Amino acid sequence: MIVGTIIGLWVMIGLTLLYTAYQSQKMDKLKKQLNNLKNHNQQENRDGNPKD
Repeated sequence: MIVGTIIGLWVMIGLTLLYTAYQSQKMDKLKKQLNNLKNHNQQENRDGNPKD
């Protein structure tokens, strides 16, 4: 009974860590995409014509 509880706690901790790591990774990707969009818009404005 006690062993099951300990294993359960470790599983919960592991899942929580995995989930938070996944979320922070997703946030990093979103931030990079936002920065790319900002840079792209700045280049367009500077050159006066779209890059694409």
